[in-house]
Amino acid sequence: MLPSAACLGLTATMTPAVLRDVMTSLHLTAADVSIQAVLPDRPNIFLDVKNCRANDYERLEWLAVLVEQQQESCPKTLVFATSISTVSDVYEWLMARLHQKAFQNQTNSRLVSMFHAHITPSLQQNIINDFRKPDSVIRVVVSTIAFGMGVQIPDVRQVVHWGRVSSLMTFCQQVGRSGRDGLAAHATWYATSTTGQDSEIFGAIKAGEKCQRHTLLAGFVVDEATEQQLQCLQSSRDQAVSCERCTYLLCTCCTVCRQNCPCSKN
Repeated sequence: MLPSAACLGLTATMTPAVLRDVMTSLHLTAADVSIQAVLPDRPNIFLDVKNCRANDYERLEWLAVLVEQQQESCPKTLVFATSISTVSDVYEWLMARLHQKAFQNQTNSRLVSMFHAHITPSLQQNIINDFRKPDSVIRVVVSTIAFGMGVQIPDVRQVVHWGRVSSLMTFCQQVGRSGRDGLAAHATWYATSTTGQDSEIFGAIKAGEKCQRHTLLAGFVVDEATEQQLQCLQSSRDQAVSCERCTYLLCTCCTVCRQNCPCSKN
């Protein structure tokens, strides 16, 4: 039986599959629901996709160099992986690569931390509390999905996904942990596999045959309004014919758009 009063449901991200599940669980039909949706686009975040082999952690050399050279000034970075074993492998590679450079000179505190459900709650809270500070000693956190919802840290500049990603919603939410202050941020996916949920969309993103932002956002089209939003983004991007007009549209959009920007061919 439907409730006698109007009900409001809110979510930050929703795919058509999630919408169907919610409506099925609540025994609702399209006639019962009015959808007011906006695409979860974050234009200040550059989407970077790199194909790589599993365990090829040397691809993270650039991150090790940032920590090594900039120490406590290194941009705050979250590295996500789907399993605790992969998180451990990435963390151990960084620590072995950095040696003493993984520690702050003055306090000998770690600049790189590992976060997952099997570390103690007190250690989890200590990592979150420190990473939240503008002058945090911790500059890189390698984590599973355990570093998740409710953690509001505005100045994360980089998010890295290593390997398989679990779902479109999880990927988008984790990308959105960067650049929450509205400043430029960078999200990199080292794509080793596209198996799992939403594999067709992730396969298209990984293939890089067209704008990866468009492909990602297409997975969140749930009504005519979001379809029109996606078409407007496509139209604006198609009209970007010179670098003076391509801010966000090309050079700061994604790997594919940057490669296709006229300024990259000069």
